[in-house]
Parts: sequence; structure tokens; C-alpha cells
Amino acid sequence: MKNPFLLLPLLSLLWPVTPAVASQNRVDSTGGLSLVLQDETTEVNPYNFGDPAGLVFLPQDNRLDVSAPWFQQNPASNNFYSMQAYGVISGLADTLDSSSLLNASATSFQHEGFILFPTPQWAFQVGGDLLHGTNQPDTASLTDESQDRSRVLGRTAYNFGPFTLGAQFQWSENNSAFQPVTASAATLVSGNSSETVLIPTAGLLVSFSLESGKNPAVLRLGGSYSQALPPLKQTQHYDLNILGTPATVDKVISVDSYQSFGPEVYLEMPGSFEAALLDHLGNTSFSLGQTSSSSSIPNISPYNAGKETSNSFAGIFKWRFPVLISARGVLRLLQGAYLAIDSGQTLGYDSSGSTVTTNNSSDLQAGFGTGLEMEKDFTVGLQAGLEALTGTITPSAGSAQNANLFCYHLSLGGEKWLTPSWAYRLGIIFEDDFNGGDLPSQRPFYTVPPGARITSSTLTVGGGYKDSNFISDLRLWYGQPVIFDSPDPNDFATDIGVQLSLSVLFH
Repeated sequence: MKNPFLLLPLLSLLWPVTPAVASQNRVDSTGGLSLVLQDETTEVNPYNFGDPAGLVFLPQDNRLDVSAPWFQQNPASNNFYSMQAYGVISGLADTLDSSSLLNASATSFQHEGFILFPTPQWAFQVGGDLLHGTNQPDTASLTDESQDRSRVLGRTAYNFGPFTLGAQFQWSENNSAFQPVTASAATLVSGNSSETVLIPTAGLLVSFSLESGKNPAVLRLGGSYSQALPPLKQTQHYDLNILGTPATVDKVISVDSYQSFGPEVYLEMPGSFEAALLDHLGNTSFSLGQTSSSSSIPNISPYNAGKETSNSFAGIFKWRFPVLISARGVLRLLQGAYLAIDSGQTLGYDSSGSTVTTNNSSDLQAGFGTGLEMEKDFTVGLQAGLEALTGTITPSAGSAQNANLFCYHLSLGGEKWLTPSWAYRLGIIFEDDFNGGDLPSQRPFYTVPPGARITSSTLTVGGGYKDSNFISDLRLWYGQPVIFDSPDPNDFATDIGVQLSLSVLFH
């Protein structure tokens, strides 16, 4: 990624580039072209990466945004889950890959709720969302019969000139009901879990104009800091049948401390180049307590059960420059790339303080996209990405288990503006997930068993409308994940979904 990609932004400075009007494709109905399309939710800026100080740099239109997706998976065999999810949320997928359905919808709030600008220097956002899911894998042995999550956000930012301060709080509540599990010794009759989380975040950005003019290139340096406020805990309740005798177990997992912080660098050359470098460190410690009505399951006084340290690095680049100027307009080449590396270690302790498990993990993701755009006419693009997840869970007694997942995906799609206000969009995505490890690996909509490969092809279609006061986007998708080379012809599932997004702008 060093020499070829960095030369292109420099070459673009030799061309007379004019800022392009953003392609409003907020529900991604082109099949995952976030590195190609210039969409308000895929722009490389502090706001889209969760820094609350970036709110004040959005276009200063008071607005209301609402988005509602619905998804359903119907399996032909038991190797896939029958799953459904719906809600009032910005989306069911992240810009980058996600490991689970809940994580895929747990990104920072983007355009959701009210965004208001009381003054040109001050911005404010308030929003909330809801998610309901069924049959989402919870752990290696438990499945959520139902899952309900609600979130509330308050965010504000003020631009003091050379520096900008931002702050937000995010409250969320998650409630799950477990599916019954039958085993020889103990049967799970019913179970549920609930958790409440309140996390405030502060952000700081210092802006430097790199040139004079109406739309100068801007370098922004800063960072963000998040800390969970107590009490942050998850309460789990189990109704069991142990060899014919009813029993109850209540487990409380408390997060004693959580911090996430790190530096951020953003570079914007309007109309030609966007880049971001982020590195965030995370520290978490948690405790565990348990009460039981059965003599065969111990009562456990709360104790320090483990700690986790993590580091997340991401570098994201997007550039564009004209390749042909004609009577129809300016034909531009659009390209982008990203690299994300997550690493972490989790140590598990017993009640005496001895280490019982060590979990080391590393996740590398990379992607590249390229396409062509004739403004307000058409855009076509191709994007490819890969993910390599490795790790080892080492118990103090017993054999180590390895995680080894390799995935890649290809997306081809585009949009065509039928009128100045109406656009039609189409895309197709192919994904290949291979699990070469000892543990099941969870993807957003299915679990990849050890030694298995799952391939899927998804077709997306959509349409959008845009005028000076109203934006609307509709996306429909259909896909079939299949267990590759399975002797059972029914080892596949059918995925269908729809998402509608509405925005009202108050100038």
C-alpha cells in the first residue's frame, strides 16, 4: 500500500478538480462499495469514526434521519440458524466486517435522530434505536431465542476555531432469552440475560488549514476517550433440570473498569483525497459471582475473573481524480483502500487469583476498491476485501485450541441516475469464509464450523430519491450461503432483507 496508492493523490493535484455532490447511497444498495462511492455515511471524517467532535464539521443543515431494516434467514438444514432481525437502526452491517449481528449494528450513531445547529460553531444530536433479533448464536453452546436492544445517544460539539471539543453519552440495554438445551446430566429449561451500559465519550480535534482559498485542504489531529460508568453488569438467570431435580443458577458478570482511548489523524483535500489513521487502546477488567440452588453447582462470591487489553489500528484512504472531460461532464476515477489490525489478550482467573486461561487473538482486515463516476449520471465500481483471524485459547490444564478463519469478499455494483432526483442501484457480493481452526467462528448471519467453508452470493437492488429537503433510499437483498462441498444438498440457507432510510433537511 505504500508507493502506488500514495502516488495517485499527488497526481490528482495536477488536475482542476471541483468538489462533487455526494452520491446519497445511505443504505448501501450497490453491494458494499464504501471505498468507491462518495456517500455521507462512507466519507472518511471524524464523525463517521465515532469522534463526537466531528459532529460540528457536517454540512450545517438541521435534519431528521430514520432508518429501518428487516432481515430473515431461512435454512434448508440445521447447519444454519433460522434468524430474523428488525428495528429502527442505521443498519445491520458495518463499513468493515463484523463478527456478529449485534456487533454489526453496534457501531457509533451516524445519521440517526435529530442533528441541529443552533449556531455555526455549535452542533447537537439526539437519537435512539431499537433492535430485535431471534436465534442469534450467543456462545458456542447457547443460542438467543430472542434478543432486544435499545440505545439512546446525546452528542454535542463546539468549534472554538483552532480546536474543537465534543462530548457524548450512549446508554444501551440488552435483554436476551436463551433457547432450551438438552444434555445427559443437566438440561437448560429456560434462561435469560440482561445488561445495561452507559459510556460517555470525549473528543478533541485541532484543525490546520494547509492552503488558502474557499475549500482548503485540512489536517485534523486529535483523539477520543471513552470510559464506562458503573454499574455495568450482565445478569444471567438459568432454570435447570439436573438429573430430574429442578435448580436455578444466577450469574453476574460485572465490568469493573473499561477504557478506550487513542490518537486520530484526518486529512481532507476537498474533491480529491481523504485519509484517516486511528490507533485505539482498550483496557477492561471484569468480575464474576454466582448463586445456585443446587449442591452440585457451587456458589461463588464475586471475584476478579479476568482482564482484557486490546489495540485497534486502522488506516483508510480514498482518492478521486478526473480522467476524461467531455460535453457530458467529468469522468472521474474513484479509488480507496483500508487496513485494520486488531490484537488483544484476555486473561481468565479463578477465585484464588490464578490464571486459568489465556486468550491471544489477532484480526487483520484489508480492502481495495476502484470505480468510475460521471457525476449525476452513473457510478460503477469493484471492491475486494479480506479478513484473517487467528488466535489461541490456552488453559492452564489441557490442550490449547486455535482459531483460524480466513474470509474474502468481492463486490460489483453501481448506480444510474434516471432523473436529477431519482437513482437506480444494483450490486452483487460474493463471500468465502473458511474455518481452519478448532473453534466455531461466528459471522454476522451464520456460524462457520471448524473445518468448514461457507460461500455466499448476495444480490442487492435499490433506488433513491433526493431533492433539497428530502432524501429517501430503499434497499432489497437476496442471498444464499452454502456449505462448500457438503454431501448434503440441503446445507444452505436463504437470506432476504429490506431497508428503508428517510431524511428530512431543514435549511
